[in-house]
Amino acid sequence: MATLVSYVLFFLSAFALYSEFYFAFSNGLLELSDKVAVDKLIPNLDNEPLRTVYTGVELVDRLFILLGTFLWPTVDGNNPALTLHTLAFAGAFGSAWVLILLEGWRKGNAWKLVAFPVLFGIAAQLLTFAVASPLFCGLHLATASFARPNFNEVSVPRSVLLAIPIIFVITYFIPSGLMLAPAPEVFTFDQKQLIIALWQPWPIYASFLAVVAYVVLPAFISDNNATASKQAIVQRRALRGVYAFAFALGAIAHIASWTISLATVFAPAIFNQKYAYDLHPVKVFQMTLPWANTDLRVSSIAEGVHIFLQWDFAVGATAVLLWAVTLFTLAHRHIAGTVCWTGLAAKVAFLWFVAGPIGTSVELLWERDELVIEHELITQGAQDKKTI
Repeated sequence: MATLVSYVLFFLSAFALYSEFYFAFSNGLLELSDKVAVDKLIPNLDNEPLRTVYTGVELVDRLFILLGTFLWPTVDGNNPALTLHTLAFAGAFGSAWVLILLEGWRKGNAWKLVAFPVLFGIAAQLLTFAVASPLFCGLHLATASFARPNFNEVSVPRSVLLAIPIIFVITYFIPSGLMLAPAPEVFTFDQKQLIIALWQPWPIYASFLAVVAYVVLPAFISDNNATASKQAIVQRRALRGVYAFAFALGAIAHIASWTISLATVFAPAIFNQKYAYDLHPVKVFQMTLPWANTDLRVSSIAEGVHIFLQWDFAVGATAVLLWAVTLFTLAHRHIAGTVCWTGLAAKVAFLWFVAGPIGTSVELLWERDELVIEHELITQGAQDKKTI
């Protein structure tokens, strides 16, 4: 099962290249972004210069210019539909990356390629979430020994678990919030471009701080003398904190974005007429199919980026959810001996509605870990009775 799913995930990674990059080429988004670089003016701001020097290294600066051009319309406040979609995506992206960083630190993945989430983080920033996350998930299923998961394999250093929520607040949550600050009221246009550039390598910052936590914190929280049962209980408590944080990050963004959008349908009178149109669910979330819109030409960077990010979110989130369902299923087959497919389908449908696809993924992996740890506690209890 895991092998078949890994092939599907690799296909999704390749499909993202078509649905995002080829579509961006055919609909004119890449052409518009090239024009911005030539004109050296911020998109939709005819008199504000585009920052062209970040590091002094031409290749790196070109990359920051391109990424900044793509991200500017998502945070400039002039495109309500795109901004609202970005809110949902940002929460899901951060939540998904908590899972990926967490997975990279599991003992069962030690020294495998998936144990270096920073590589996939760089890929996510340069090649998009939809390319990197299916690739990570596919490689994980192809190389991990989690068909028969046990407590040792799924364990994560306690120091890293305690640090992960703080790491993501520092490297992702706060910088993302700063990007939304209006210019020129809070930051100048140049400063805002610099903030966007500094945000780009955030997966590198997160991975680096996780290593720092792994090296530094054990001196303050050492519990090497704890029994196996005690270690399992401590691990479960720490994992719950991480999963609760990841679930909240994804679910709150999902609920907020859909509540605002659906309010334009059920309570349109509370909105200005323009916003009631721009924030309508069809305007915000309806996908534009590349194979059905071969003649489409976007009229602005914002329109093109919106379409691009819709596919980035859809493909990436689908991959993470498929991966989580697979790991959940493998654990239940091994420990419980069976999987209630009807119950699983109902659970996924309900959680998707209330928490989005990534919130659903978080809950499934959370339940997987709870099952494995509970099995460990039962096993240890039985062994203790035999010893007595």
